[in-house]
Amino acid sequence: MRPRSPCHDCCDRTPTCHGVCLYYKKFARQMDAIRQQRAEEQDRQNTVTRYIIDHALRGKKRRKET
Repeated sequence: MRPRSPCHDCCDRTPTCHGVCLYYKKFARQMDAIRQQRAEEQDRQNTVTRYIIDHALRGKKRRKET
């Protein structure tokens, strides 16, 4: 579940406050870290999936040749 932005109930919120709000900057860094972790996990998962598929196709090719 995604963390709630500090802007959600902020009484000092303005259309241009994200550029100067320390709470939002901290939140943005945390979200960037979460996105980075998710991207790395997806890359690892894709590597495993490619490995499994490649080996399955090689096995199929070997069985066809014999």
